[in-house]
Amino acid sequence: MIYRQLESHKIEEMLIISPSIAPIFQDHDSYDLERLLDIYVGVPVGVAGQTGLSQLCHLAELGCIERFCFSGKLHRDRSPELEFVMRNCGRQAIVGLIPFLVDANLSVSTLSPNHLEFTPLTLEHVTKAYDLCDEVIFQDIMAYGSRDCFHIDQISPFVLWPNRTILNGGIGADQAQSFMNLGVAALYLDNLAFHSDRNC
Repeated sequence: MIYRQLESHKIEEMLIISPSIAPIFQDHDSYDLERLLDIYVGVPVGVAGQTGLSQLCHLAELGCIERFCFSGKLHRDRSPELEFVMRNCGRQAIVGLIPFLVDANLSVSTLSPNHLEFTPLTLEHVTKAYDLCDEVIFQDIMAYGSRDCFHIDQISPFVLWPNRTILNGGIGADQAQSFMNLGVAALYLDNLAFHSDRNC
């Protein structure tokens, strides 16, 4: 329903993320990218998660995806998938995804390359993402389904280029305006935020 009504809701871009890449949703299956071809929308669509080289080749050939988002592959020195998108779609099609969580001690961690454990988020990792990608998403993965719970104070030191930064995870109306005033490129409002009354 949301996919069909993107334009009427004045959404400027949609990122579809395979739920299986997030630890809190590991029981879910990855999405079927072929279904994206069944519905045409004028809003640019990006994908993240479970996109191997064969899928990327297929999607690039069909032209139904405009942005490709990478997370674990950012850790590699040379990623065939990243190199493919750079060569065939250009750097503007590459988006980095940095999923993070903030623990009780306000320490910031991110997923390891295999997405099976967490490791401290470092400026080195963030700098590499900005170097490789056109824009970088900081995704507060434990804030899904919440409103105004994005940990902006903890993640701000890692936002090196606000105009190339996208924030996602638990962002409600109250935080949205103040975040845009910081000069970030965009906010991605996660789908669960529209369907839950959970608070932090």
